[in-house]
Amino acid sequence: REEGRGLVEGQASENQVSYVITIEERSYTLHLNQQVFLPNNFRVYTYSQGGSVHSDFPHIKRDCFYKGYIAGFPNSVVTLSTCSGLRGILQLKNVSYGIEPLDSTPGFQHLVYQIWNENIESLLFVENDSVIWSEGMTRKLDTGIKYDYMGSDKDVVTEKIVQLIGFVNSMFTPLNMIIVLSSLEFWADSNKIPTTGEADELLQRFLQWKNIHLILRPHDI
Repeated sequence: REEGRGLVEGQASENQVSYVITIEERSYTLHLNQQVFLPNNFRVYTYSQGGSVHSDFPHIKRDCFYKGYIAGFPNSVVTLSTCSGLRGILQLKNVSYGIEPLDSTPGFQHLVYQIWNENIESLLFVENDSVIWSEGMTRKLDTGIKYDYMGSDKDVVTEKIVQLIGFVNSMFTPLNMIIVLSSLEFWADSNKIPTTGEADELLQRFLQWKNIHLILRPHDI
């Protein structure tokens, strides 16, 4: 990937924010709207060594996730987290960029790099006519995520999953859908279901486990 430092300037109003990012001596104006996909009762579940379940409310900012577009570039998609610097993806028709803060440097400096993975080309673009629903109707989708965090810090993993849901929401915006992250559960000692096999098989095993173990959690949506 190609890397470089990007100059970032911004202005904000309620629920909206704009940034001007300079990449390779060219300025891009980002217009963003706030995303809301974390419920107030969002919880993180962990297990004790004895197998009992504990839950807590993580200290996660809920008002620093945005999605939008790049001015002058039709069908462009931007999804950013502003919780601590800027972190996210800028996707144009033929090129995509990642952006993340430079923690080791003073000031509001960021690393901007071109994403070469061909899969990103179709990641955030969704045709408007893929699904036909009534205009103005918003749908919510309940989803589960399997993430091998390999002993990483729980707070770091939580932040990464929240950012991932922000990316996914940008994919479903043309379909008028909101992906809500209702809770996270960490299986630190062992998996509660077998994780081998095809994706469909894994999904069915997870749904069976969820129906048995999460049915008594009324805040789960």
